[in-house]
Amino acid sequence: NLMPCVFPVLSLKILQLVDGSRRRGALPVHGVAFTAGVLVTMMVLAVLLIVLRKAGWAIGWGFQLQTPWVVAVLAVLFFAIALNLFGLFEFTAASHLADSRAVRKLPATGPLGSFCSGILAVVVASPCTAPFMGAALGYAILQSDVESVLIFAALGFGMALPWLLLTLVPAWVKLLPRPGAWMVTFKRIMAIPMIAATLWLLWVLSQQVTIYGLLTVLAATGSTAALLWAIGREQYGRGRSQVLKIVSGVATL
Repeated sequence: NLMPCVFPVLSLKILQLVDGSRRRGALPVHGVAFTAGVLVTMMVLAVLLIVLRKAGWAIGWGFQLQTPWVVAVLAVLFFAIALNLFGLFEFTAASHLADSRAVRKLPATGPLGSFCSGILAVVVASPCTAPFMGAALGYAILQSDVESVLIFAALGFGMALPWLLLTLVPAWVKLLPRPGAWMVTFKRIMAIPMIAATLWLLWVLSQQVTIYGLLTVLAATGSTAALLWAIGREQYGRGRSQVLKIVSGVATL
């Protein structure tokens, strides 16, 4: 919720909801409805993960931390997440969903509108929540079905908790800090645990493979960094590097 593209929207929505002239129904009802929307969406994602994982097991995938390929993929994933948090590039999946015709047809007022807002909060906020969702997904995919569901439930409840609390105690809205540069600093600080996790995974991998295997994964992380740097340059309007994207993408694979 403290990510730069989530917190300002959260603050704005809370202020609009607390304004009694812009809502219908009791304020706590809106908070519960929003929380329900978030949790339902997270449960759908958890069930989808379980189905895909079971399909993977059926064709022989080995989702275990003792499998070098899994450890290597997680290391590269966590490294990519750290680069995102440092601002090298941005996740943009679903960022334009809010402008789609289907979204514009959803209810905008009443408890049902808050429920739909909870669903959209999970989907539309993906550009900023992706780093943490990616890390959680990487962990959840290694756990049992029950633990995977609990992880996604905890993610959903944590995301909805500020909204729920502020609808139960509207006076706390005044305590919200104003959006600003501090959010970017916070985002970069959160990259440090991701780097630490990447180093730990590389250490685990070093116990499982030869030096040549470890060097191969290190080369993959380097080419991933080059690929994401090229993508980030294009996203920020600093020029296009199509050849670099193709070469680094092939090298990563």
